Amino acid sequence: MKPALVLISAILLWSCSTFERVNTAQPEFVEVSALPFPESKPTDVELKLNVQFYVLNDGSIEEVRILPYEGQDQDWDTLAITRMKRWRFSELGDEHADGGLWVRRAIVIKPEEEIILTLGQLRALNREEADSLHALLGGGTPFHDLANEHSPEDSGESEWFLGHVSVSKYPEYIRDELRKLRVNSYTRPLRYRGQHVIFKRFKQDIRFDEEQLTTTR
Repeated sequence: MKPALVLISAILLWSCSTFERVNTAQPEFVEVSALPFPESKPTDVELKLNVQFYVLNDGSIEEVRILPYEGQDQDWDTLAITRMKRWRFSELGDEHADGGLWVRRAIVIKPEEEIILTLGQLRALNREEADSLHALLGGGTPFHDLANEHSPEDSGESEWFLGHVSVSKYPEYIRDELRKLRVNSYTRPLRYRGQHVIFKRFKQDIRFDEEQLTTTR
């Protein structure tokens, strides 16, 4: 099976028990992954699916249901559901602290070669801080220095250097920005997982010493 790019489109939100439309905060995809393209489908045709996800409070997915579609392939559905359960939404609000939420999404799948980039991330809690860090990068401050000094989490563990990453794991709006990156260039601040993130692309064989990979406090 050929790898496929997952595009997330029209968003519909449903209650967890009755599937009636509700007016509440909508969780966003924060992590996806490529799906195999069905061998029974022409590779020049997009596959459009309506999928229901039962999302837990931490954003993980407990159950996936693919709604009926033309030329449905049950074997492929089983494989796709297994992989979709590894995807992740943003965390739900306090109103769902004791349970989950059914979310329905329209998903478009089309074949595309997988893109692997060597990435780092610079994170900020708000847009003002992210814009300030972006300006410092433009002024010549090394990316790893800023990433280590401005980790938004109260933790001694640095997560700024991501290594070799498939861009397919990110939502479409981030994938689009990552595809534009040349080596040693970086993105504008992007909203991701409740933070503002600046991604930088490094050379594939880049190496950092332990001090450069350690968060300072």
